[in-house]
Amino acid sequence: MAPVASLTSDAWIEILSRFSSLSDLHSAILSSRQILNAFYERRTALISMVLRAEIIASHEDNAYKHAEVVAARLKLKPVADAIIIHEAIGPLLKDTARDTRYYKWCLSLCRLYSRQNPSYQDKRQALLQRAYQDMLSSYKPNFELAIEDADQDDSNVIPRVGSSRLPKYCYAVADRLADNYTRLGQLRDQLLVEQEIFKRSALKETDSLEWGNRVVKTLRALQDDCQHTSIEEAVHFENHMYEVCRQNGNLDRSLFWARHLVGEYTRAGRTEDAILEQQRILSHLRRGSNESIAWARQLIVMHRRAGQIDEALALKAAVWNIMTVETSSYFGWACELADQYRQNYRREDALRVVQQRHSQTQQALTRRPRDTTTKYHARQATLALIGEYEFGNRLSDAAAVRERFCAIA
Repeated sequence: MAPVASLTSDAWIEILSRFSSLSDLHSAILSSRQILNAFYERRTALISMVLRAEIIASHEDNAYKHAEVVAARLKLKPVADAIIIHEAIGPLLKDTARDTRYYKWCLSLCRLYSRQNPSYQDKRQALLQRAYQDMLSSYKPNFELAIEDADQDDSNVIPRVGSSRLPKYCYAVADRLADNYTRLGQLRDQLLVEQEIFKRSALKETDSLEWGNRVVKTLRALQDDCQHTSIEEAVHFENHMYEVCRQNGNLDRSLFWARHLVGEYTRAGRTEDAILEQQRILSHLRRGSNESIAWARQLIVMHRRAGQIDEALALKAAVWNIMTVETSSYFGWACELADQYRQNYRREDALRVVQQRHSQTQQALTRRPRDTTTKYHARQATLALIGEYEFGNRLSDAAAVRERFCAIA
């Protein structure tokens, strides 16, 4: 025993570092006070080296899972031990930046850092930034945000988009990093993270909506915070995304960005610009489609709010002229248009709308005489025409329509 007792701490540390399992290390340090003291001199390094040796010897292909099992055994011990365990396997994960387990490990270690004292926050931030950079290099963008040459036609500079999707743990890492920048008041850094993650989101996925909204929210926060960001930066971003989605045939997403774009001008109090943008987007939609009618209805509301009554009524009539009884909003639109003509003392125009509604519903009834819905609308159109004639004191016309109605009924 004498030679063993005479070994120095450095010698014992060297011996302990050669162990290939944590259980053997644990048994060794409990066998002697001298060995235990030597262990505590290099505790973190020894645990890390032995754990890595244990994982390599076991041929375990999931280092993160192995570390989780070890950490679970130490759940009653200080958080610092779990941090050592998780930090130790970092080198074993360095070539797995496209493996979701790598990002799951980052999140676990970040949670442990958060449970420790504030001095660990710098390590947490550095870890998130490293994982974020690995993510950017491993997952290429589906599209670019910047248009290279604004003078060129958009169709020449906006490429077809990809459809790859980041794993959920990647989004979580980016979310933690962006939140850190928010707490630090570094909105520009937060914006850059959100834009990079947004570019790597598939346009048709809900993640794209979430991160797109985050980008818009941060751009507006920069405007409100007067950090040298004008409305044009947000408008450029939203218009670019509108064109990307539109030219790639993604109607729902293009209209999502179009709403943001119009809302940007409205939020800034630039009513005329908002109306012009609404008109431009409306011109891109297929005439008579549900989307076109919905955007026209909103444009009519915008004209009225701006006091442009004649423009609102003219657009209402233009949309009506391309509608048919097959259009879902046909009957409601007819009633609204006739009523607005009456409010503007245009009785003949109101009568024309009511007559056209009656004529078209009668034609539909001829084609579908047994259809209950068509019969209902034909009846309502006839009653509306009788009422319109009576209101205009054209009693003979009203009587003639009533007589034909009663004969059919």
